[in-house]
Formats: sequence, C-alpha cells, structure tokens
Amino acid sequence: MSGDMSYIWLDGVVDGKATSNSGLRGYMYGGVSYRFEDGWRINGITASVLPKTWLKRN
Repeated sequence: MSGDMSYIWLDGVVDGKATSNSGLRGYMYGGVSYRFEDGWRINGITASVLPKTWLKRN
C-alpha cells in the first residue's frame, strides 16, 4: 500500500474578483498477489484519488 495526502490553499483572482479555495488532495493505492503451486499468479490492484481543488468563482 502506498499513497500521498496534502492540504492545499489557493488564492487568486477570477473574473476580476479575489477568491480562495482550500482542501485535501491525494491518492492511495495498493495491491495483492497470489502465486499458485503450478506457477500461475493472480494480481489485484485498487486505487483511490481525492478530487482536485480548483480556484473558482464563489
């Protein structure tokens, strides 16, 4: 299992008006693997991504 998470603050101007936004951003993924005695292997992978934080109109 591996991942990353951070908190982001955005400040800027949109359509001539000062605006700001903040939120979490990050991802996490993990996997499992099983090898059968006859040499075959099965893998499973899963991932999760938090929505991006955008600077937008209020």
